[in-house]
Amino acid sequence: MRATGDYGPFDAVTALHAQEQIARAKEFLAAAERLLGPLANKSPEAP
Repeated sequence: MRATGDYGPFDAVTALHAQEQIARAKEFLAAAERLLGPLANKSPEAP
């Protein structure tokens, strides 16, 4: 998906594709937090 977005046609990745990938990422983070514990600082601006 990333390679398609980076190097494919401009409209190759739809909003639906992006929403699906965001949902998968959220599921992955939730699973990681269950296994490893919560993140110390969830702010994306944190160093």
